[in-house]
Amino acid sequence: MLIASLAGLPLPLLPLQLLWINLVTDGLPALALVMDPPEADVMSRPPRPPTEPILGRHEWMSILLTGTLQTAVTLGTFVWALHDRDLPEARSLAFTVLVFGELFRAFAARSSTRAFWTVGAFSNLVLLGVVTGSVLLQLAIHHLPFTENLFQLGALSLGDCILSIAIGLVPVTIIETIKLVRKR
Repeated sequence: MLIASLAGLPLPLLPLQLLWINLVTDGLPALALVMDPPEADVMSRPPRPPTEPILGRHEWMSILLTGTLQTAVTLGTFVWALHDRDLPEARSLAFTVLVFGELFRAFAARSSTRAFWTVGAFSNLVLLGVVTGSVLLQLAIHHLPFTENLFQLGALSLGDCILSIAIGLVPVTIIETIKLVRKR
């Protein structure tokens, strides 16, 4: 939002959309992550020293990278859409790309060192169900007249839905690729 304002762009997201993003991408996925089975080697690792901060340099760099990727993808989608479409359509795409990006990132959050397919895509069915349900709910609010008006959205075409999912996968794909590169 700040970057868009500094660049002289209209607001990419409205206040109610931001509240929706917090509700859909933070609450239920976080609860589902608690249901994740523990890693097999968790008891063989030494405990963290009590003087070590909970968020060290590596964690802060990961947060910065994730935030930068998500911002770039969402703002890039918004700017691209503004050139070809009207403001409500651009907002709708940016909104959906951000929600999808955050939901898909929940899979990467399962391990800071292992790619999600090595953790097991089906080892946390609660997370899979929450993300699937949230994606369907996000798509539904674009097609129900009440929620379209409430969130000031337009209907997404099938092509826009596919595009939003594909662009939403970009940050998590980069994060997972970095994990693979670090492992080698």
